[in-house]
Parts: sequence; structure tokens; C-alpha cells
Amino acid sequence: MKLSHAFAFGMLLFLGFIIPPTDALAQCVNCRPSRNNSDILVCVPSSSGGRECQSTDQTCVISAPCPGSRPPIGGTLNLQQVIDIDASFIKEIGTVHPRFAYALAFLHKRGLLGSNSTVYMIPRIITQSEVDEELGLSDHTRQRGPLGLRERENLSLSDQVRPDRRTESELVVYDVAVEEISNSVATLRLQVQTTSASDPKYSVLEIDLLTDRNTGKWRASSWRIR
Repeated sequence: MKLSHAFAFGMLLFLGFIIPPTDALAQCVNCRPSRNNSDILVCVPSSSGGRECQSTDQTCVISAPCPGSRPPIGGTLNLQQVIDIDASFIKEIGTVHPRFAYALAFLHKRGLLGSNSTVYMIPRIITQSEVDEELGLSDHTRQRGPLGLRERENLSLSDQVRPDRRTESELVVYDVAVEEISNSVATLRLQVQTTSASDPKYSVLEIDLLTDRNTGKWRASSWRIR
């Protein structure tokens, strides 16, 4: 009898380790291709990912990593102060790597640059006009929703819309993290996890941040790409 009780207790411990609590599952969301159109990204409940998710069709970002989820590479800090990057600074990055600039503009517009996050993007060619649109510098508003003809033409040859579904492994994925070096110096890092064949062959963007004594905000001072 004691043996059976010990066995039952052991099984409960084992199940407790391999089955995550249901409330933890409910708190997590992740970015996935839509079931109806795999060229559109949506936020879905998941066993891993983040507690927050924002999606605008072809770009999706998760932040506030759930317990047990893989943290973004390069830092584990969420800055309390606002990170403010000038549009001209982001446009300069775009002359070398448009997708890095687009991801920065996307995060900056939504106030997400100060927190560790992961950005998912459909692997299509990013143009400077789209960077300008995210920065609020363009009067042209690109049509959202299912891909239009113009957007289909922007896809690189290897990324053309196909009758079969796009898989998660085909998405462009960037980890975004902040490392605070001192009370007044920090580094914002975009680390490529997966890329598109049409993108420049760089894997990391680093931006040096300094505290503005007048406003208390973090401001970008220089950048490097490698």
C-alpha cells in the first residue's frame, strides 16, 4: 500500500513538471501566420512567447517574455525612461539596411523600444517609403490587409506568394534588447535570428544611447552594423 502511494505521489510530481499551469498558458501569446492568409501575421494564445502582442498584418511584435520563454539575445533589461530616436537617425540606418530601419520605426511608433521584444516580419522587400510611412513622414498610406498587387510585386523572387501556406520558419525574426551600461549609457541591440534572401548580409544593429539631462529620455548618439 505504501508503495502504491509513493508511486502515485511520484507521478503527480512528474506531471507537475511537464504540464504547465493553465493560467500561464492563458497569459502567453505569440505571432503566427493567419490560417486564412499566411501572409498576414496575427497574435494567438501560446505556451511560450510574451504577455503582450501587437500586429499590423505583416509585422508582429511580442514583448514581456513569459516565464520559461527564451529571452531576447543581448540583454534582459526593460528601461523605465523613454527611448527617443530622431527620424533622420532611423532614415540614415535605412540607407544601409531598410528592414532594420523599418523595425526600429515600427517599435518606436508604438513605444516598445525600451522593452525586450521579438519582431516577426513577412519576408518581403522593405522600401524606404515604408520606413517613411512608419515614421509619419509620408502622406501615402499603404493599404493594410490582404496583399494587394503592388505589395505582391515587392516580394523578392524567392518569397513570392504561393498556393501553399507560409510556415513560421520562413518569417524574418529579430530579437530586440537593451543593455544598460551605466545610469546614463545604454545599448539598444537588434539581433537577426532569421533573415530574408533579399536583405543585406548583416546580423546585428547596435545603437548607443545617452540620457538627456533636460528631458530624462534616452537619445541615440551613434550606431553600428555588422
